[in-house]
Parts: sequence; C-alpha cells; structure tokens
Amino acid sequence: MGVISQAMSIDLGIKINKAISVDHLLDASGRVIKELLGSKDIPPLKAEQMLKGNRQPLMSNAFSTTSGMLLIGLDGCQDCTMVNVVYYPGLPPFSNGMTTGLHANVSAARSPLGYALTACVAVALARDENSTIIDDALFWTRVREQSADDFAGRVAVKGTFDSIQEAAGEMYARMKERAD
Repeated sequence: MGVISQAMSIDLGIKINKAISVDHLLDASGRVIKELLGSKDIPPLKAEQMLKGNRQPLMSNAFSTTSGMLLIGLDGCQDCTMVNVVYYPGLPPFSNGMTTGLHANVSAARSPLGYALTACVAVALARDENSTIIDDALFWTRVREQSADDFAGRVAVKGTFDSIQEAAGEMYARMKERAD
C-alpha cells in the first residue's frame, strides 16, 4: 500500500455532530461527483485509512476523532481526499460556540483530481450534517463560509466530460482563474 504526502494541502472545514458513517458518505459523495463534475465515466469510490504513514484497509464504518485519517479516492486512482475529524474543546480560543465541538477537515494534496474529490466530499458531508463549508484559504471560492448548495453552485463545472480527470482539470482551471 502506498504512502501519502500531506505536504501542501488546503482544507475545507465542516462542523459535524456525530461520527461519520463511511458507507453513507461514499454513497452521498458519488452522487455529488456526478452533480458537480458532469463526467460520464466515474470509477467507484473507495475508502481507506492512514495508519503510521501508510494506507490500510478501513477497519470500521464509523469514523471519528480516534480513527486516524480517512482517505477517499476512486478505484484505480492514487489521488484522494483526506478527512480528519477533530474535537475543539469549550476552552479559549475555541470557546465561541461556533468552533467548539466536532469538525471534519477535508483536504487534498495538490492535484486537480484531489481538489475535485475534496470539494465533492465536503459538499456531501456538509449536506448530511446540515452544516456550512468553511474555506479559510478562499481557494475554492471567494466566500469564506457558505452553505453546501452555494459552494456546490460555485465550483460545479458546466457541460459533460469524457473522463473524471478531464472534469477535475476544468474545475481546477476555474479555481485558478478565481485566484488570479
């Protein structure tokens, strides 16, 4: 199993209320990929976890703060998105109520497909949790905090693509245009 580098990642944050059901998240993420990327050819999603710097089979369907890092990718592709669940206690600087509690940080190493998967998984998770998506870096959009549907509308690509890589490349090109 391969090793993932976490260098140069950009996170999206989602406040969550419970442990993540991996099977449910994979199903919801698959639907969001079809919605946002408009690709005809979408390989099945897979989930693994990062343990001691290596990809390992997922040991449980419930994923939370003690589970390490969840990796979600497409069969046959090395690129993936990483989900890390953290708990911020009710102590300064986290005591403002907005930050306190469970949060999922969704990130990807630098690749168009990794960024596209990150956007799709974040939308699926935020919709399921009835939460907002926080983009502190203003990388995906020019809005720091927004609803899942607003975020989806801003990052979705127009048209139909022959491959997921082509659609992800289009999404990434649009992100780079916004950043310039």
